[in-house]
Amino acid sequence: AAVAGLAVVNLRPPSPEPELAPRGSLLKGGGPSLKMMQKGPAGVLPVGPDQALHAGDQIQFLYHAAGHSLVVVVEVDGTGAVTALQPGEHPESWPVQASGTHVLPGSVILDEAVGPERVFAVFSDAPLPVEVVVEAVKGAIKAAGGDPRKVEALGLDGTVLAVLDFLKV
Repeated sequence: AAVAGLAVVNLRPPSPEPELAPRGSLLKGGGPSLKMMQKGPAGVLPVGPDQALHAGDQIQFLYHAAGHSLVVVVEVDGTGAVTALQPGEHPESWPVQASGTHVLPGSVILDEAVGPERVFAVFSDAPLPVEVVVEAVKGAIKAAGGDPRKVEALGLDGTVLAVLDFLKV
């Protein structure tokens, strides 16, 4: 599937893994989380809670799966476009480490769309078709009056949701 304005490229994981700013948020307490890193002149560093990002910035995600073995990562940009970021070209959810904090493979180069963006990490133990997750996100946004920040659930059985909000200027 073509992804307008986004490109997936490979990055080496940060070494050692830096202490992270509290960027990930969780819709249900005590479960998975998602955090963002940015590749810049100083290397791969955590994105701060008030740090705005720009078109062309290269980001990657760290996750804590809280016991789950699969993930699909979907992003809603400032125009409302919904795009699957992970697992890239794979048609189903991506295998992840069930415990610890890890870097998702690859990275994303941000497109030109400005405004608030939200990333949904949908963790599960059973494989999910990426397109099902994308459609569930679209449906949940519509049900929330078009505001992705009001989405609290996707209605996908057996899944747990972690979200990450950021601003692109």
